[in-house]
Amino acid sequence: MDTNSPKPPETGFDKFKTIKILRDWLDREGGNKKTPQVLDLLAEHTAKAWASDQPAPAVDPDTLRRFYFDKHGGRIPDTPASRWLPSTEVRQWWDMRQAQLEQACRQAELAFIPVLTLQSGGGRGNTTLYRLDVQLLPVADEIPEGIPAIETGAAQAKLIRYQVEPAKAAWWLRPIIGDAPFRMRSWRGYLLIGMTIAEALALLALWGFLLLIFRGARPIQISDLGLFLTLMAITWTWWHFTQPLIRLPIARVTIASDLFLAWSQLNGQFRMTRDAKSKVAGGWFQFVRHWGTCPICAGEVEIAAGGQAFPGRLVGRCSDSPLEHVFSFDPVSLLGKSLH
Repeated sequence: MDTNSPKPPETGFDKFKTIKILRDWLDREGGNKKTPQVLDLLAEHTAKAWASDQPAPAVDPDTLRRFYFDKHGGRIPDTPASRWLPSTEVRQWWDMRQAQLEQACRQAELAFIPVLTLQSGGGRGNTTLYRLDVQLLPVADEIPEGIPAIETGAAQAKLIRYQVEPAKAAWWLRPIIGDAPFRMRSWRGYLLIGMTIAEALALLALWGFLLLIFRGARPIQISDLGLFLTLMAITWTWWHFTQPLIRLPIARVTIASDLFLAWSQLNGQFRMTRDAKSKVAGGWFQFVRHWGTCPICAGEVEIAAGGQAFPGRLVGRCSDSPLEHVFSFDPVSLLGKSLH
């Protein structure tokens, strides 16, 4: 995207709204990682320049590093700023998430998208400059520039691009998770975690009560066996339906059980962007639906478990040919390729 020529919007309001969507997206997707935090500071500095009727500034790594440590604290390292903030890593992080950013702008009904330009110094000792601006959104279904092709030739026709949209939760879960992403360190996040822990403690209490019943020296009756089997069924049901939430901090994307879905919602996924440096609950929780159009038969592709063919993976399966039209699923780039 270094060769892009950003086209400014017709009004300053569009620019400020676009930069706000960018900062919200960086906060939600980046957590406490250094690269998105630096980009957020660049966006803040750009918005201040626009507020003073100045053009978008080109900022050097030294200035960005100073902004970073002024806000987050700590001692500025002695290493050069270009090593502290490698331009190749910044470019790679930005490019691989362009599909996510584009869809966030479309969902906000914007006509523009932020664009990051790296202005190379062109010689030894000349530092790279970072600049943010906005340009018109690309045509829908067009793969953004900067994302490398997964395959070339005829096989590239089997490249799928996933879309992300909010999913509708069941009526009993809707008051907790709402309709928009929320921080895990909020009352919604604490309530969701507390509800899961409370259910686990209730099950442990029931098992403890059952052990007390069996502790006495008496013959086991049919009612005891029925109570044991009932508690086993309740425990299995709880584990089956809550496993996607329990695995979410590690897997980042899990398939929501039918118990969590509204009647009109056939598929949905839990998605969590966890704070990389936090050992406690952090980041953002989202209830979304990933889907795409099959490049082979134009059927609708939904996210499903990999099964025996692709154990431990989430894959995209075509609703018209779920066994043959199977695609990989990358929740970062939102791209996939045919697995058969």
